[in-house]
Amino acid sequence: MPLIRINGPLLKALIQNRFRGGVSELMSMWDPNGGPHRSTVHRWTRGSFPQSREDMLRLCALLDVDPFYLVLPEREDALDAANHLAYAFQNDHWKPALAFIKDFMGRRSEWPPKRIATNYFRRSWVTRELVHDPSVRSNYYATIEISSGQQGDRSWPQTFHFAYRHPTLFGKRWLHFGLVVRHGLAVRLMHINGYTHSSESENLTDATLVETFYGQGNAIFRVASLHPFSLRVIGHENSTRATVRFPA
Repeated sequence: MPLIRINGPLLKALIQNRFRGGVSELMSMWDPNGGPHRSTVHRWTRGSFPQSREDMLRLCALLDVDPFYLVLPEREDALDAANHLAYAFQNDHWKPALAFIKDFMGRRSEWPPKRIATNYFRRSWVTRELVHDPSVRSNYYATIEISSGQQGDRSWPQTFHFAYRHPTLFGKRWLHFGLVVRHGLAVRLMHINGYTHSSESENLTDATLVETFYGQGNAIFRVASLHPFSLRVIGHENSTRATVRFPA
């Protein structure tokens, strides 16, 4: 089973764009008394993982980027990656740097996990909820328009996690079913089953459009991000605007 890897070229580009001093500045920001060695950071930019969950999350916090984005597989590897994560979750057998993922998977009373945001990013998750009432309408794709609230560089990557729960069943626990990443004009979606979808927006200021299925049962959907955003459900449009869709 293929291993999931850090996207080395992406990491290198994020370091260069985030820090004028490059790796040297990253190392000084990590710990003035001594962060990771330069050669260690260079190994990360070639696809090697940090040795611990702590280092993985610390790296992402300094870059101000969701850790899932650094390990998001390419389309051709997504199914194998999903199977790898399912195996790791079922057997509680994780590469240390990927151990943060288990706090998102399965049905969770607390979702997203608060400690990742507060302990590393020094903030709270931004969450928005949508309620689906099948007595009004059912079995259709709802289009969710997500507008970033990030200040400054609108091209910086933002990740949106999606989960749902039943209002009364399964202990009202949340189930994470996928994520969407907006990076510049590019939009990438990945479902937990390995399905992927991508699109490209025309302008940096364009909202991100995501379609998810509203079925026959009651459901509450939650979208979470480490960065500010707003959302709304928009009506069906005969529009050419770029959209990504979760499978039913």
